[in-house]
This record gives sequence, C-alpha cells and structure tokens, in this order.
Amino acid sequence: MLAVTLAVPATASANPWASINSLPLCVSDTLPAATTATDDTTVPSGWRNAAVNVNLQGTGEQGFEWKIDCGTTQTGATANISGTGTHSFLHRAQETGTGNWTGWVEDFVYVDTTLPVDTSTVPSGWQHDKATITLSGTDIGDQSGVSHMVYNL
Repeated sequence: MLAVTLAVPATASANPWASINSLPLCVSDTLPAATTATDDTTVPSGWRNAAVNVNLQGTGEQGFEWKIDCGTTQTGATANISGTGTHSFLHRAQETGTGNWTGWVEDFVYVDTTLPVDTSTVPSGWQHDKATITLSGTDIGDQSGVSHMVYNL
C-alpha cells in the first residue's frame, strides 16, 4: 500500500493549475502475489463502545501488515483500533517461504466512546393533572445513534 497525494485543479479557469486541491489516496503495490497464504482476519461488525483489538489470522502465513486509516504500516498479529469514528482497517498476510504478500483487504471498524445525551423534557414542579413527558436523546458527533430510551415511574 502506497500513500500518495492526487493534485487536481481547484477551478476551471484560464490557468486551472494556479490553485491546486490535494486529495490523499492509498494505492496498492504490485509485488508478486502470495499463492498459498490466506488472510482470514475478521473484524467485529457494528458499533463498539470501546477500543477494538483485532486478532489477525490466516493460513500458510509468517506474519501480517496492517494500517489504520491509511496510516503507517504496522506489523504483528494484533491491531488496536481506538478513537471515536469509522476506521478503515487494511491488512494482509505474508506467505511462509516466499515472503510474498496477499492482497490488501479493507474492513471497517466502528468505535463510539461518546455517551449519548438525554434531551428529554419534563415539566418543572408538581403537576396536578396529567403530565406530558417527551423522551428523546441525541448522539454527540452523530456516530452510532441512540437505539432506545428506558424510563421508570
């Protein structure tokens, strides 16, 4: 995996390259492919409320490489993914004997460590008749959302 920056003209003017926008990209490398190694790594599905440890697994492999959010290439059989948000997790296995790599596999890991906020409205003071209470909540940062509200009378 190679991190590159794509430069594109910012405007369609007489000299479009006078102002440039750059976009970061991850590009796969083209080394000989592994023929017997497999990368059988699975990541947890859905949102998690704490950092996630991913145990890389495969057959016919002598090691793993992985990246989080197209960052620096790491090695090892365990990756720790933390921080609230949707994370791109790229990983591959190195074949025993040849040293060739499987293709990069991209999975997504979802972490939301921010507690939702109760935005319910309740009338103040004593009520002498029926009282209307509106239950509602919000997820700060609009990550995993609020799945349900629980109340007790």
